[in-house]
Amino acid sequence: PYTGSYGQELMDNISILVKLLAGSTWEITDPEVSNLYGWITNGFAPLMYHGAMMDMVRGRAIASSSSNESKVGDAVIKTIRSVATFAPADIATQLLAFADSPQVVPGQYHFPSMDRVAAHRNDFSFGLSMSSTRVGGYEINTTSPTNLKGWYTGAGVTYLYLGNPDTQYMDTYWATIDYYHLPGTTADLSPLSVIPSEAVAGVTDENWVGGAQVSKTYGVAGMSAHPNGTQLYAKKSWFMLDDEVVCLGAGITCASDGQVDTTVENRKLGKTGTTTFNIADTAYSLAAPTTWANPVTVSTGTSPTWCVLDGVAGYYFPEGGSNLQAQFTSESGSWKTINPTDSDTATYTDYYLKLLLKHGANPTGAKYAYVILPNRTVSSVKAYAANPDVTILSNTEPTSTTSGIQAVKSKVLGVVAANFWAKTVGPDTGGTIDSISVSKQCSVIVKETYNTISVGVADPTQSAAGTITVTLNGRASLATLSADSGVTVTGNNPITLSVNVNGSKGKSFNASFNVAAAPVISGSLNVVGKTGTAVAYQIISDKSDATYEASGLPAGLVCSPSGLISGKPTESGMFFTTLAATFSGRTGYATLTLQISDSLTITSNPSLVALTGNPVAYQITSNAIQATYTTGSLPPGLMLSGSGLIYGTPTQSGTYTTLLYVTNPDGGTGRTSLRIQVGASLSNLSSTFGASTTWVCPANV
Repeated sequence: PYTGSYGQELMDNISILVKLLAGSTWEITDPEVSNLYGWITNGFAPLMYHGAMMDMVRGRAIASSSSNESKVGDAVIKTIRSVATFAPADIATQLLAFADSPQVVPGQYHFPSMDRVAAHRNDFSFGLSMSSTRVGGYEINTTSPTNLKGWYTGAGVTYLYLGNPDTQYMDTYWATIDYYHLPGTTADLSPLSVIPSEAVAGVTDENWVGGAQVSKTYGVAGMSAHPNGTQLYAKKSWFMLDDEVVCLGAGITCASDGQVDTTVENRKLGKTGTTTFNIADTAYSLAAPTTWANPVTVSTGTSPTWCVLDGVAGYYFPEGGSNLQAQFTSESGSWKTINPTDSDTATYTDYYLKLLLKHGANPTGAKYAYVILPNRTVSSVKAYAANPDVTILSNTEPTSTTSGIQAVKSKVLGVVAANFWAKTVGPDTGGTIDSISVSKQCSVIVKETYNTISVGVADPTQSAAGTITVTLNGRASLATLSADSGVTVTGNNPITLSVNVNGSKGKSFNASFNVAAAPVISGSLNVVGKTGTAVAYQIISDKSDATYEASGLPAGLVCSPSGLISGKPTESGMFFTTLAATFSGRTGYATLTLQISDSLTITSNPSLVALTGNPVAYQITSNAIQATYTTGSLPPGLMLSGSGLIYGTPTQSGTYTTLLYVTNPDGGTGRTSLRIQVGASLSNLSSTFGASTTWVCPANV
């Protein structure tokens, strides 16, 4: 995939020739010069982020200090303006409009001939780089060695673009990044060679790579992974919805004895300044150049786990994070290491936050699941984790007797998407998940609105002959609204399609139908309240006889079948509650946001100072009349009494931060942080606390 290198040069040279030869004997009059306009609209523009050409389509050029996304993007924009000078007036107007504001409309853009996907949303863009039997894992120049560490750059790398501009992948990113931990990849950490003659840059032996989009809005992609030069195999899928990307992996197997990691994130941070990272409600300050000596791990079994990198994204782990590891590291490197011909000889150091799922050595059938939530805050991610918008329907690899299926569902969006992998032995019999049944392996995504249903189907293997039958179980069509060439509607109840994928080269086939209307939930979808204080909210829809449900409510609130949400909340925070209205077998969904604040205030001093070996007594106080107090973890040697007294004799010096909680019989809540400084001596304490600091000091200190 060289849109941002050879492709840019080709387009520029053609525009130069057209203008140079205009008016001469050799003027280019071939009507196919108009193909150039389509290349720009359909091939170049979707691969740009606010004028920058995405690195995933720049081949080995990423390994050059003199080139980056912005510079190539500028060259493309310049060429677009040049093409506009000889394009027809209406097309020229469109080209210049894009050149003036180089960002495509939000949507889903698949490039099956390049194994690339771009998902543009309102406030972020997401790129995906894959490889197959048709597309090599990476480009390397062996005669003039360049891009010597590109081993995994086509193995499912995910690119997350935020803000305008986003310089994440510019500057010294490719000189310093850990090439075994590129975001999105599952990698065998066994060393790979940087010797050009030993390059493993060819195509893989796996052809199931690609995916489908529906209505150019949402998309699914999958990759049967076997990176060249490794014994690693995996089935990987990505589901690109509205403001979330769901990532699944199954069948992760490797026999090399090397450690295997899936990299959720590896974000380059600033060389100065402080960034906050919060994992499972524990906040850490990331301040270069002070990195972590040891990784941070959170073992939660099957409990939901989440974390947030401030200013970037939240990450949700629906199946728990028992193998999740966070690292704040420094990485040093030079352009010479990956491109010996580069003129920049300096060594650079950058700072990265890594999120890794550790599969260990020689994994067999390992899995992972995580959701990327761009631009989310701590409170938003925590609320999402309590009631996620997506459900994982299946995350299985194929076996000799069963198909493999990776699938997710979003009730609120009305989306079900699935990748079907054929059994490893015998005929391909397709599979069924939720409302989707297919006759052969394929990629399918379905989107329902209150009165329509749309479906996208693709053959990612690009090798299937004949047709694939897709049945939407439980869905009846009132009328066919549209169907691409190659799609035949063979049944209306349930909706059944015959899709001729022969020679389709991985393209998505779309069809849409009119269906019986589902209830539409209306009215305000925001509620503000306090713990211990009565809440009453009536769900409203356009169907007077609808029945209602609500999932993800704060503790203390319930929903009646008539749609009345009532009670006294007993927990504070932000909550995303899924509302459901059902009528005549059809259900409509909406998300209700509840912001519940604490009604009680803890009034005791937020700082406590103590000495090891000396007794401590600290009374928690609040404005609650009948208070019950609890705390988070306390320093070794300290305990909490039923009356809210923290007492004991601390045994270990250090600075500790814990949370104090208060509740009352009405369900009221309150919380605050308590900073406890335990010193080994008075001099240690005096050097830590200046005269301007207010704190509680036990009488014996």
